[in-house]
Amino acid sequence: MLISPNAALRQSIQMTEDSTKPPILDHPVQEPSVFTPGDLMDDVRRARGIPEGIVPPLCVLEFDGDITDWLVREGIARPFPSWACFHTTMFALDVEGVTCGIIPRTIGGPYAVLIAEQLAAAGTRLIIGLTSAGRVSPQLPLPCLLAVTSAIRDEGTSYHYLPAGSEVDCPTPVVPLLERDPIRAWTAVVFVRFSRPHSGEQAVTFNTSHNHGNAGARPTETVAPSTV
Repeated sequence: MLISPNAALRQSIQMTEDSTKPPILDHPVQEPSVFTPGDLMDDVRRARGIPEGIVPPLCVLEFDGDITDWLVREGIARPFPSWACFHTTMFALDVEGVTCGIIPRTIGGPYAVLIAEQLAAAGTRLIIGLTSAGRVSPQLPLPCLLAVTSAIRDEGTSYHYLPAGSEVDCPTPVVPLLERDPIRAWTAVVFVRFSRPHSGEQAVTFNTSHNHGNAGARPTETVAPSTV
């Protein structure tokens, strides 16, 4: 049974007072959410008269928006009228006979997760985050397209969904079909507050081997922080 927002707030305050951990490390991630993505979509559908419809099975969250702008300008992507969301517009395009969705400018972890949760509740089976990031490894060409298989958790959003930890692996079974060498991202929530690591820390942060069981894989390449 779901609890009321006021009760949830009181419970959260009590847990914070009773715990020696910082709140970001002590979320009850196993508890159900008071607010659900399905309720949000039902509200916007009623408020705006959005018709019922089946969302595409694959959707891209395109953080910068430039690709979506080009697809719309060239007539390749069109608005998807059945997407019930207060904050975003979905566009649809056909790729090799499959209708795919694309949602532009979903930048930042909390915002991207809000949209991703609504996509999952609406029936989307695969969500791909397409973003840009700085380069740490000099071996990576510019420009290049990378399939990220894990992330160093230097942000706060994931701690509301997963137990505290330093890294998270991509759980999607599509990863083995995409990767040649593992790529680790470093997620953060700001662009401007990055400090230069000491030499010992740099060796650990940027050159740790993480081969996902692939024999002979090179040490993981790491791309610089992105607000994903």
